[in-house]
Amino acid sequence: MFDSSLPGHLNVLQGELVGNLLEGDCTIIFHNVPIGQSSYYFRLECDNVLKYTFNRGVTINVKDNWIPVLSPKGKIEVQEGSPVRLSCSAIITCPLLPPMLSWRPSLGDAREEVGAEVVTSVLIFNASSLHHKERIFCSSLYKRQAGHSNISFEKHLTINVLSPPRNVSVEYPPGPSFTALVSEETQFYCQVRNPYGVQNSSLTQMDVHFPPKELRVESPGVVMEGLGFTLSCSSRAWPPTNYTWYQASGGTPRIWVRLPDHRVNLTVERAERHHSGQYYCLAENHLGEKESTPVDLDIHFAAEILSSSHCVRLPSGGSCYCESQGNPMPSLAWQLAGEAVNNSARWPIREFPIDNLGIISVIALDQSDEDLPTLLCLSNNSTRGEQMEVVYAYQSALDRRGEEEDLHYVNVSFTPLAENPEVDYIRGMDSKTAEYAQIRPHRTGSGDGETQEEEELYAECVSSGQTGAKEEVMAEGSLRDPKDSLTAS
Repeated sequence: MFDSSLPGHLNVLQGELVGNLLEGDCTIIFHNVPIGQSSYYFRLECDNVLKYTFNRGVTINVKDNWIPVLSPKGKIEVQEGSPVRLSCSAIITCPLLPPMLSWRPSLGDAREEVGAEVVTSVLIFNASSLHHKERIFCSSLYKRQAGHSNISFEKHLTINVLSPPRNVSVEYPPGPSFTALVSEETQFYCQVRNPYGVQNSSLTQMDVHFPPKELRVESPGVVMEGLGFTLSCSSRAWPPTNYTWYQASGGTPRIWVRLPDHRVNLTVERAERHHSGQYYCLAENHLGEKESTPVDLDIHFAAEILSSSHCVRLPSGGSCYCESQGNPMPSLAWQLAGEAVNNSARWPIREFPIDNLGIISVIALDQSDEDLPTLLCLSNNSTRGEQMEVVYAYQSALDRRGEEEDLHYVNVSFTPLAENPEVDYIRGMDSKTAEYAQIRPHRTGSGDGETQEEEELYAECVSSGQTGAKEEVMAEGSLRDPKDSLTAS
């Protein structure tokens, strides 16, 4: 196959003896070995007596593909920031022309080690998220002898870099397939996390429109007259809602206040008595409206005795009545010469309520009480109380009765009481003058809740036809049949 003494073209395999035979080294380098010369070589034969068959032969396997070996193989997984060590090895087929190793992409410095049979390149770099799913190639370049072009082989692996989220963004479609949670917020961001970190997206403007929901109302409940108070109404809605407060007391609800500019608080600087009642608010935007549950507002004020409280002289004696109002409902008491007067046979006292905040107390006086000392009416509630002197008709006032202008009224009928027991005034008809009379009836009872066969009442003349002494005439009697008529003059 090869004779070192012959010219190269006379040998089957061209080569070169590089070993020193005198030292027992018969190393030969073969050049341009063709593919077909793969064989088993075991004998040394010279043109002299030197002929020797080796016990152990040499198998020469001629290949045209020398792919380098990568370590680790296939696919690797590393955490961002950690060092990565890759190794690439190629077999040295000819010591005179060892292969050249290279890496792509260039990720760092490579260190090369050349051995007797293998050349190795080691690449070390720090993993980055930019390297994720990167394919890293190692190439081995073999230079061939004259007449043959160089040949290159390569091997690659894939690196997966474990890293925290990056470049988080939010997009949402305008179409009907998009579903959003109801929220009054207009700016949103997306947060992404994994075992290696967390990242928020940039703020995204998102207008989710919805009608008012979850209406909340707040009322102080009880407020003292003269103090300020605030009613609050709020809801979740977008776009923002407008609020309207309604007063629900007294039948048909009516608009009380319409708040401007989406304000949620209604502030009243000074509480008045007429503010007492039930209120509710209505929240509305262009998508819908929602009504709150009613809240109560109770304005408390001190007990006060009304100026209508007075005494009148009747043929049978006289009566004094005291009318008071307050919130909470006041109580009434009488004092005569500084001593409390209770209901008795001598001084019968009757009480009955007027509406929800008023009370009237009537004390009857007989003829012998003409020169009564000071008679006081006292009224109290939990807020405060007051007292007032109720003047009985003294003789000096009675002496002026002759100065009065007589106004005659006939046929003052109590029939309207049968038709409407809650009637406030009864108007007298067929007056002999241009004026007319108005009578205000007051029902009374025993106060013990028991049913009576007949119901007492007294009627108060409330027209402008009064005596010259400015005393109002009182008519008092019993009424068995509401259709009974009383003729007054």
